[in-house]
Amino acid sequence: MTPNPKISDRRYLLIVRVVVGLLLLWLMVRPGPDQSTVPAEVKQTKQEQASLKQKDEQAHQVIGGLMAENDSLQKRASSLQKELDNFKKEAAVSKEKTRRLTAELDRAKQDRDTAAYINTCDSLKLLAEEKDFTISRTQASADSLDHVRKEQLALKDTIISIQQSLLADFRSANTSLEEKYYAAAAENTKLTKKVKRERNLGRVLAGGLLIIGGLLISK
Repeated sequence: MTPNPKISDRRYLLIVRVVVGLLLLWLMVRPGPDQSTVPAEVKQTKQEQASLKQKDEQAHQVIGGLMAENDSLQKRASSLQKELDNFKKEAAVSKEKTRRLTAELDRAKQDRDTAAYINTCDSLKLLAEEKDFTISRTQASADSLDHVRKEQLALKDTIISIQQSLLADFRSANTSLEEKYYAAAAENTKLTKKVKRERNLGRVLAGGLLIIGGLLISK
């Protein structure tokens, strides 16, 4: 039995129409390039920023402790400086007493006043002992002040070192961030162009399929 050519053509047209319809449906619902995925560079940048923030907080805590220690040393230095100033005043008074007692000793010697001479000698002896004690205390306070000043300088050097290290980290992070920003911008430009090309191609294909489908339907 000879097959009816009209029935074969209809089946062929039906199959073509189904295929065209499926292609149109795919073009309409197909997903575009995934732009929601966070690039690895962005994740890494966020991690670096979090790490840098933590380091900054820790550095400020350390610097805060060092500054508090420096304030304590400054109070100690001020106290020692006052002691030294008082010792200088005592030394000036002691010098004046020594000058006066020496003059009295000369007069007692000239006057052959033995009692006055002995009393003046005793006073000079006591004054010399007081002077030695004052000198000893002055030296101890001066040494302590020198030690405190050295500790303050060491603290300042440590604070400067921490600040310089933190500044270097910030500069490095800023440079890295700029490089990643420009790289991400370039990648985004490429992705945008790719999306536009695919959209345009999809429109062309959809238009072509619509034309073909229209021609087939009209038959």
